[in-house]
Amino acid sequence: MSILVWNCQEAASPKFTRVLRMIMACHKPSLIAVLESHISGRRADDVIKKLSVLHSHRVKVNGFLGGIWLLWNKEWSVTILENDKQYIHASVVENGSLLMHFTAVYGSPSLMHRRRLWQKLHRICDQSQVPWLAAGDYNALLTADEKRGGAMHRSSIDKDFVQWFEANDVIDHGFRGPKFTWQRRCLFGRLDRALCNEDLCLRFKEASVFHLPRLYSDHRPILVQLNMLGASHTSDRPFKFQAAWMTHELFGQFMLDKWSRSSDLMSSLGGLTVDLKDWNFHVFGNVYKQKRQLIARIDGIQHYLENRQSHFLQKLEMQLRRELDTIRYREELIWFQKSQAD
Repeated sequence: MSILVWNCQEAASPKFTRVLRMIMACHKPSLIAVLESHISGRRADDVIKKLSVLHSHRVKVNGFLGGIWLLWNKEWSVTILENDKQYIHASVVENGSLLMHFTAVYGSPSLMHRRRLWQKLHRICDQSQVPWLAAGDYNALLTADEKRGGAMHRSSIDKDFVQWFEANDVIDHGFRGPKFTWQRRCLFGRLDRALCNEDLCLRFKEASVFHLPRLYSDHRPILVQLNMLGASHTSDRPFKFQAAWMTHELFGQFMLDKWSRSSDLMSSLGGLTVDLKDWNFHVFGNVYKQKRQLIARIDGIQHYLENRQSHFLQKLEMQLRRELDTIRYREELIWFQKSQAD
């Protein structure tokens, strides 16, 4: 049971769809908040359709404010309580019982507009007598150490944000992973976070917030894991030819080496099936495992580069990103083939 919040900065690109689908496949969030989509209307409908979610709600793009989306499937029932240019406030119900209130936040880059956000969030805090979670891009810092780089002589702390935070007894849920959620060149900041009230902490005592790797936007996706992950279950499945195998650089030579032209068709197919299972396990490998390993390596490099420079690691990150694009493409082929079989 988890919530994903991501300032994608641009949802029109096909790469956004691929990356978000990959994150969804990895973490299976029950609710997704997309911030700064920068598209509305039919274009937004087309993108959301490709994400294969059942339900969605949107705040339209307005000037410099790039729009907010809420996406969810049938696991939860979501009712929109309030729309605003800087947030969507909703109730979340599971199995007929109120689970919590959730607010997807996108704070304006304008200090004046953000002041109105704190006033409205103050009212929501004051009225919420249930577990409440507010997560997103606040575009504001609580402490000086949440920024690195840029003009260090001028404080970047948003005093109105600090005042709202302290006046409402809001709890910063902390995080796991690299500290900074946003990067532009040599400037780093913790702009994205998950905040909650005491009721939510008491209901979800094992909740954790994860800063996921940056794979498309300047912002890291934020994953709020509300409970412990359940054990995975695997089962034996019948053998099927995978179209994704044909994208591997060694597959063509493998087929030339293993296909027997001297035997009858059924014998050749039977032997090839055994060889393909072995090749899939030892050469092609588990696409999902490879994806997790690549993401973990990229995350580790980004964590290191937050504190020091390394041209070697910068080049390695770009190489790993290209490898990840290949793995993502193979994963898409696998999921497409499964969807056609279903």
